[in-house]
Parts: sequence; C-alpha cells; structure tokens
Amino acid sequence: MAVLILVIAVKDVVKDKAALLLMYLFLLYSPVTFAKDFFQRIYRMAVIPAAVLLVAACLIGLFFRRNEKISVQVRWALGAGISLSFFWYIREDSIWLLPFVLGALLCSAVGGILLQHESRKNAIKKILVYILPIVLLVLTNNMISLLNYKHYGIYTVSDRIDTYFSKVMSTMLKVENENYTGPDDKLWISRSQIEKMAEVCPTLKKLEPQIEQIYNSGWCSQESEIQGEIQGDLIFWALRDAVAWAGHYGSAAETDQFYKAIYEELEEALEEGKLERRKAIYPSSMGTGIELKDIPFLIDRTIENMSHILTYEQCESAGESGNGTWDQLRKMEAVTDGMLIYPDQVRYKVNGLIQQEKSTGKLQAYIKVGNRLTEIPVGSEFSVELEDVADIADIESVQFQIYQDGKLKDTMDLETGKNKYCSIQVNDAEQLVVPDPLKAKCRPFIRIANIFVKVYQKTSILLAVFSLIGYFAIFYDAVAGFRKKQYGSLPMFLIMTGLGVSILICMLGVSWFTAWITAYRWTAFLYTAGVPILIQLFEIFGIYFGIKNVIGPAVLERKK
Repeated sequence: MAVLILVIAVKDVVKDKAALLLMYLFLLYSPVTFAKDFFQRIYRMAVIPAAVLLVAACLIGLFFRRNEKISVQVRWALGAGISLSFFWYIREDSIWLLPFVLGALLCSAVGGILLQHESRKNAIKKILVYILPIVLLVLTNNMISLLNYKHYGIYTVSDRIDTYFSKVMSTMLKVENENYTGPDDKLWISRSQIEKMAEVCPTLKKLEPQIEQIYNSGWCSQESEIQGEIQGDLIFWALRDAVAWAGHYGSAAETDQFYKAIYEELEEALEEGKLERRKAIYPSSMGTGIELKDIPFLIDRTIENMSHILTYEQCESAGESGNGTWDQLRKMEAVTDGMLIYPDQVRYKVNGLIQQEKSTGKLQAYIKVGNRLTEIPVGSEFSVELEDVADIADIESVQFQIYQDGKLKDTMDLETGKNKYCSIQVNDAEQLVVPDPLKAKCRPFIRIANIFVKVYQKTSILLAVFSLIGYFAIFYDAVAGFRKKQYGSLPMFLIMTGLGVSILICMLGVSWFTAWITAYRWTAFLYTAGVPILIQLFEIFGIYFGIKNVIGPAVLERKK
C-alpha cells in the first residue's frame, strides 16, 4: 500500500507511465522486504520500512499538490499526520526522520505560500494544513500519555522517554567513568561506578542486596575482559530487576517516586562535587556520551555501517524455523493470518528386546524422556518412537525404568544391559529429524527472492553514484535559478537534502549506540530498518529529477 501511495503521490509530476512502473517495482521488490532478520520476523522492525515509506509518500504527495485546492491538500496532510503518528511510536528513536518531515513541510510552505504570493487569508489556511501532521503527532502523544495516566497513574508515553527512571539512567551515564576506553567500550556503567553512587545516594544504597543479586545473575557478561560486569544498555534492564526485587514496582506512580528520590540524590551529589561529572556530549538521554576524541571512530564506524546498508549486504531471504513453543507459534499464526515454519521435530527411535528374569510379581518397563514415560512390552520385541526429544537438553538422559508391582526397582542407560529383574538388548537406537514440510515448499520462493536481492546488490553502487550526480545537478540548478529568481529545483533539492540528513542522523545514532556490541554490523542493520527505503527514494529522485529533468535537458540544449 505504501508503494502504491508513493506512485499516486508523484504521478502528476512523473507523467511517464514507464517511469512510474519502474519506481513501483523498484520499491516493491526492495531487498528489505526479503530480509529475514527483520521483515520475516514478527517484530516491530518489520513494519518500519513500510511506515517510513508511507510517511514519505504522504509528505511528498502534499508537496506536489501545494498549489491545488485546500481540500486536496488536507487529505494528504491527514495521511502524513496519521502515518507519522503511527511510525513515531513504533520505536523510541524515531526522531531521526524529523529532518525530512520538517524539510518536506517547509518546502510545501515555501512553494505553496511564498512563491505563489498567496493572500493573507489563503496563506493562513495553508499554514494550518502544513502544520496539521505535527499537530496530529502532538495530539497522539498526549492521548497515549493520558491513557497511561488513566491506567497507570503516570502521564507519559514510555518510561524510557520522560520519567524519573529515564532521568536516573541519564544521570548515571553522566558520572565520570575512570576506566573509559572509547566509544566501543562495553561498559556504560560499571559496578564500581554504581558502588560509588550508592555511597552518596542513600536510596540507591538500600538496593545493595538486590544490586549484588543482579551481578550474580544471567545479566553478567562471560567475556573474559569484562567478566562479572553488565554490558552496554543491559544495565538499565538489570537495574529495573533490582528495583522490582526490592518491591518498588507495585504501581507506576510509586515506582516513579522511588526513581525520583534516586535522581534527586544523584543530581545533588554531582552538584556538590561528591561525584565527578563526565565531560561528554550526550545525543540521547539513554545512551553513553561522546567525547571529542571519539568523533574519528564514530565517523569511521558510520561509513563502515553505511557501506553495508547501501549495498544491501545483509539482506537475505531464508526459510527458517520460528522460535517459541507450539502454542506461541500458533497464536502468532492467528494474529498474522499467515503460516509459520515450525521447528524440526526430533524423534528417537529405539528397538530391542526385554526378557524378564525368574522372579515373582508383575514386571513393567518404560523408557523415560524428561518427565514422560513410554511403556514397552516385556517378553517380546519392542520398537518405539519418542517424539519431541528436542526439548530434552541431553539425549543421554533417556533411560530405561524397571517397575515391579508398580514400584520403581531400577534405572538403566539406553543400552544393552542386565540386572536382577531383566535383561535388555538394544538392537538399534537412532535420532530422527522430521522438518516442517513448509520449509521445503518455500525453497523455490526463497531462491527467487534472493535473485532479486542479488540484482539490487550488484547495481547498488551504480545507482548511488547516478543519484548523487543527479542531486548535485539539482543543487547547481537551484543555485543558478536562485540568482535568476527561478525556484523550480529548490524544493526538490531541499526534500532530497532532508532525506540525506535523516539517513545521516540515523546512521550516526545507530553506529554510536551499537558501538559496544560485538556483532555491531548485524545490530546496526537491524536498527536502521527504515534507512534502505529512504536511500531508494533518494536514488529515485536523484536519477529522475536530476539526470532526466536537469542534466538531460541541459545536454540537449547544448547540442542545439
């Protein structure tokens, strides 16, 4: 739907039907739509590319209709506001798209009001239309906050954005870290820092037993150089556990007041010099700081990540099994109205013979797998298949259990053996893996999808170069036109610049936030799910409006 709306948005300007079809197919078969790491997962990242494209399509549609009737512009402005509000609350870092949003609205205002020399009355009407997307976003923010206040007693969208919890984490990050090694330092807040804070923060000190507990839990890293510490932003989640274990998560309002006490004590300690404040720039309240010496590293890492995103290096389709229990996967099928590939069924096939020794009483024999008992006949050959053995951590734990008169008498390993009750001969024991039939069925589609991905990967650099040539051509034409008071290329230059700035901000932010993660390339790819679509839009506009509409006519004019 988002691709179709974009085509509708530009159809009055791009009158060439073949060009419109190419744009449609270019976006529809984008490699991000085949990427297994987010588009094939039931995860919020899967909707971001479409959400970003929908926002962009509505804003571009509004821009290209800046001179049409107000009622037409209102429809596109409403679409932009609704789609922007939807996109904004998918994740907490959606601010990266704001430069493009504001740039597109500014272009609409300049082109639709100033360059048209509108009357005061019409200018006011258009201004109201152009601020409508931002108004809807603000209203949505307050609506969500109001609902949270009604249900939880705290007026906020998320406790990671505007609560005392976020303020506590932000303040902790601003405490000097004597062992800081650089932007890829895996420790944002070390254990020694927390201990120093607890010495000057009475409320935090009350959590010492729970803090000790989180450092003896699964939160701790097992990497040798930071063993016993908690990496990156994981410390935020671990501290939540400590506060919850201390009994301060009874209600959202109570929790916020508890964090308020910690925040005020930490701020007071920093103001009085009991704690040293780190000298750094903080792009986000929930991320580590950047020092001036870190900037070269950040630029290099951003260029590295951008090269992978630009060439769709990690876009790959695959038919992989879903994670979770049968019930969880079934529920997700019901929610998405789609079919999931279930994990392989692992079975254990055993056959052999059990002979009862001379004894009194009735003898029963079972094979025990986890908590399940499967009865096998005594005195004749048996052949059984044990299903769902994949749930058992160690297949060697499968055992024979011998009962007499209903009482457990002996336990034996799954092999030939003998005891005073019986002799067991195991002829064969093998593991059988039964894959979901859907996995084989989807292979032809996976192969076709990856062919599309390969085509995009092979042509990505060429398209990027052509789009940059087109962008600079638009820039040159805009500057030349500005001198002659002709502003035909200026709005497109501003829109493309907004796209570029949004891409850059997202790449810088993600490269900074993921620097501590060992698998940073994969994580950066995941967190920049909306960037490839914006790159494709940049390429479309650069090639069509730059090369076709600026360079092409200029070349023809020179030939004349």
